[in-house]
Amino acid sequence: MVRTILLLAVLFLSASIGKAGESPENKGPLYATLKTSMGDIVVQLFDDKAPKTVANFVGLASGAKEWTDPKTGEKVKR
Repeated sequence: MVRTILLLAVLFLSASIGKAGESPENKGPLYATLKTSMGDIVVQLFDDKAPKTVANFVGLASGAKEWTDPKTGEKVKR
């Protein structure tokens, strides 16, 4: 169940982030939107405070970076 929710969140984020994380010279703050049946959740990503974490998150959400399942060590395919 948790894996399904995580996968759905990543898929929704990949659709909502778009090209926002493409270049480091973004103008303005970077946001990610989680779309759920209960409403949207908007989170701000602080690239200046945690650049590696934001880059990892944007890469995973946009599909530019593959995700490895920590239990099996296998790459998860979309």
